[in-house]
Amino acid sequence: SVILCRIKLAGQGNRSIGLEAISKPFTWSKDVLPLLHVSTQIISNGIDRNRSALKLLAEEQRHRDLTDNLPDIVWRVNMDGVMEYINPAVSNVLGYEVDELIGEKLNKLLSNEVIKNFISILEKSFKTGNEKKYIHFNEELSHKSGKLVPCEIGITVIKDVNKTVIAYEGIIRDLSESRRMEQEKAELQHKFYQSQKMEAIGSMAS
Repeated sequence: SVILCRIKLAGQGNRSIGLEAISKPFTWSKDVLPLLHVSTQIISNGIDRNRSALKLLAEEQRHRDLTDNLPDIVWRVNMDGVMEYINPAVSNVLGYEVDELIGEKLNKLLSNEVIKNFISILEKSFKTGNEKKYIHFNEELSHKSGKLVPCEIGITVIKDVNKTVIAYEGIIRDLSESRRMEQEKAELQHKFYQSQKMEAIGSMAS
């Protein structure tokens, strides 16, 4: 005996599962159909949940791969001030390894002065009634070696469905290269003006 049961899958249409009795013919009873109906529903729900879980894991991995390959530091800290995530860019920018920071307090990455500045901006936005979801400012951060690194810092306030703050996420961009290029540009402009000045003086003298 062979019984074919229809399985409904979300977004996949209908599928069938076959149950075969090999040793002897299948004996029907009044409990068979309800039992098969419940069984196919359980199987359908299990397949759908498994597919949803795999899709979610793939999406999380895609976002993780994206942030892991960014040149800017991306981090997340919970309400206890403990870092839950930070990408490998922190090694190139500030000299720390990821394992050195995960589970540590935020002040190991950002100085107390920087954190106070962020809190001050946040409190002002609350007092004025113009609450900011994204706070942006520039600061010099300490490299693990002790040198100062000019950085652009952006911090986002993360809330749950009840609008309760549950975490903070941020991006830190190294401004060293852009500062160096600005300095070179200023030096070139200065040399150009000096050259023009000397050319004008030479023309006047002649």
